[in-house]
Amino acid sequence: MPLAYGFIEPTDLALPHVPPALDGIRIAHVSDLHVKHHRRIYKRLINQLANVRLNMLVLTGDYMTSPGDEKAAVDVLARLTDRLHPAVSCFGVFGNHDSNDLREAVNDLPVVWLQDEVVAVEGLPIDVLGMNASNRTSVDVVAVAQSLAGRFCGRTESGVANERRLRIALSHFPQFATIAADLGTDVVFSGHTHGGQIRLPGGRALVNSCDLPNRLTSGVLRHQNMMLAISRGVGTRILPLRLFCPPHVPLYTIHRAALVGRYTDDIEVLLPW
Repeated sequence: MPLAYGFIEPTDLALPHVPPALDGIRIAHVSDLHVKHHRRIYKRLINQLANVRLNMLVLTGDYMTSPGDEKAAVDVLARLTDRLHPAVSCFGVFGNHDSNDLREAVNDLPVVWLQDEVVAVEGLPIDVLGMNASNRTSVDVVAVAQSLAGRFCGRTESGVANERRLRIALSHFPQFATIAADLGTDVVFSGHTHGGQIRLPGGRALVNSCDLPNRLTSGVLRHQNMMLAISRGVGTRILPLRLFCPPHVPLYTIHRAALVGRYTDDIEVLLPW
């Protein structure tokens, strides 16, 4: 990671179905802030993001950790969205640590919060799906996916296919990515794993708190014809410590190009971080 960028990690992402008008679009991905109180790290993060050109900002949950953290987390999110002015918009989903009180408190922020729904970006050929984080069963997830399928597969009410649009999905839990692939998603942005938070030398994660194996803890991955981007996140949980796993905010520049890697029903790591 170039030291000059601090938290921000520039990454090129090739997707074959990017409409020409979107070639070169830049998306910053902020995840797992885990705010408990005001810390210098959040001020530094906001200052760095405010100095880069953004088209979109996506937020993938766990803005707080425990009950009582809501005010501090809302304050950080308010400062973040006040300083950043992405050309398109800001979209977000919630994580398993985000309380109902926090979800209500952030309603007035300039963020399109998505809970098991798809929205079309006004004036641009982009659809954004947001999967709500919860302790739902796989049956619940499939039911949600089936309810969204018609809208996310680019069909009008008459059933006629629209022109191809860029299909982005946000999911706090990366294991929802396989469902997103079945919906024809181009790229999923996820968090939750913290990149392992504490790693062995060489970067091997010991745990990742999700259903994916540890080798898939973070990075840019491919499943079938879909890309999955799992952030290491910013904050910490349980132990206020990161070891061989620094916080980061991926800054993606999306290009119209053939997918890297190979088609597989498994999940292939293309760029570990």
